[in-house]
Amino acid sequence: MMRRRSQARSGGRAGRQIRRPSGWVLGWAAAAVVLVGLAVVVGRPATEHELLGGSGPSPSAATPRPIVFGATLDRATGRVVGRTGRFAPGDGFAYAASFPEPLAAGSVLVEVVRLDDGGSAVVQPPLAQDVFATGDAVAVELPAERLIAAWGAGSYEMRMYLAADGPAVAIGRFRLQADGGD
Repeated sequence: MMRRRSQARSGGRAGRQIRRPSGWVLGWAAAAVVLVGLAVVVGRPATEHELLGGSGPSPSAATPRPIVFGATLDRATGRVVGRTGRFAPGDGFAYAASFPEPLAAGSVLVEVVRLDDGGSAVVQPPLAQDVFATGDAVAVELPAERLIAAWGAGSYEMRMYLAADGPAVAIGRFRLQADGGD
């Protein structure tokens, strides 16, 4: 005699089977965890993207802005006019560095270093220079004779800092000549 199976099922837990995720689901989940871990370690979102309490990129990670040299300044914009890197007696000496955003500080520190074949020597220790009226540039103009008289002919590098112990935020090179052909 054949037994008939009942169509009704019991509502209790005894008859239920618990389904476990198959191996491929666990594999994909593990791969996702590993990728997220790599993204955190390699990408450093906490410091680069201000996530998870990060403070954004450090100034030392940024490439210094160029300091542009020339004969004079446009007083309205703080930009150099007549770009050049060589200055002789009778020339105007102007420099400017612009930044993508206004500087929080009202001034920067400007240092000048003489570059020689055998090394370098500081001719102007870091001195405060006011930020241009727009807040996003530093711009200065003076006679080249003053610099030639103080430092002599030679090659120089100018560096700007936001803090005495911080990295340079702008760098540029120029040459002072004792006469027109030096």
